[in-house]
Amino acid sequence: MSQSTHEFSVALVREFLSRKGLKSTLAALDDELPRTEESISNRVTLAKDLGIESLLKKNKTLPSPYKTMIEVMVKYFMEKKAGHTAHPPPPTTAPPSTTDHPPPPTTPPSGHTLRQGGVLTTVPPKDAVPKDATYVSGHVVSHGNPITSSGAKFKPPID
Repeated sequence: MSQSTHEFSVALVREFLSRKGLKSTLAALDDELPRTEESISNRVTLAKDLGIESLLKKNKTLPSPYKTMIEVMVKYFMEKKAGHTAHPPPPTTAPPSTTDHPPPPTTPPSGHTLRQGGVLTTVPPKDAVPKDATYVSGHVVSHGNPITSSGAKFKPPID
């Protein structure tokens, strides 16, 4: 791969203009930035050199696939920034979990908010919690009696 960042960028713009049917704009680009021996003109080569073949393959499976490489790349980066992945992460050596339960939440410092299953609860201040208290499922447990975020003791249902 001896092409420069500039050549890859221009090739992506040319591919976008071509696939979108912007012929006069593509002609203007060719006038202002003529193709050279370094120019990338093969879509398969461009995808391979950029390492986006898997993104393009996944794009083809979408109900409304994107037409251009730039759109596929932008979608990938936007999902990545939002915390989603455009494709699954590589497999790990650990076997997948067999439960559908998320791991228990970590308890934030007192006075902070804890989100559990879409419900916000406030962790009571440290002086309202016994020193030997422990946290279980977002509730303070002391001597086996959970204390709710409001400080009231939780009473389990009677069987």
